[in-house]
Amino acid sequence: MGTHAARVPSRWRVHGRNKGVLGTEPDGRPIAFTGTAVWEVRDGRLARNWVERASWELRQRLTA
Repeated sequence: MGTHAARVPSRWRVHGRNKGVLGTEPDGRPIAFTGTAVWEVRDGRLARNWVERASWELRQRLTA
C-alpha cells in the first residue's frame, strides 16, 4: 500500500489577555492576532506543519 499525503491550509485567530506574550509586561490587556498554517497529513496522521503568525504586529501594538 502506497503513502497518501495531503496538505491542508487553515487560517486562524487567537483571542486572549496579555500575560507577558512576546516578552512584554503582563498587563491583562485584550490581545488578538491572526495566522495561517499548512498541515501535512500522511496516512491519516499529522506528518508536519508550517505556521506563520502576525506576532510582529501584536508586539508593536503592545509596546506602543
